[in-house]
Amino acid sequence: IGTFLYNNLHHKSYLFAFVAAAAVTVGLFFLCRRTRADMVASQSPKKLCIILTAVCFLWHLVWILALRVTPTVDAGTFWVVAKALAYDKYTAMFTYVAMFPHIFGYSWFLSLFIRLFGKSALLAPFINVLLTTGFRCADFSALPALVW
Repeated sequence: IGTFLYNNLHHKSYLFAFVAAAAVTVGLFFLCRRTRADMVASQSPKKLCIILTAVCFLWHLVWILALRVTPTVDAGTFWVVAKALAYDKYTAMFTYVAMFPHIFGYSWFLSLFIRLFGKSALLAPFINVLLTTGFRCADFSALPALVW
């Protein structure tokens, strides 16, 4: 396991993740020491939902802007097919899509955004941030009904 860590921790994403996780942990530790549970409990669920949604959105946005992830492997396949669908260009990838039709759904969805906003490399991660935040907000808004 030591060799795995040594070989893989040189990538900046692992270093960034480690530093970010350590900073969040230390920040939460000091925040929890200063605030009491009754202060958090006295907040309305709507206010907590808004705060948690904003924190999640900003965290994911900073993450994709700091790392500048390029689509490779499966995400790269989705990206290539989506660009071809957006610009109505035939590609050899369509034969691959015919063998694995589940690729078409997300690629078609992504191609709509490529038509609207262009083929920026940050488009797919940003859509992921919006969808993740949206679903998380839906989870947070349903949580009070489940818990209280």
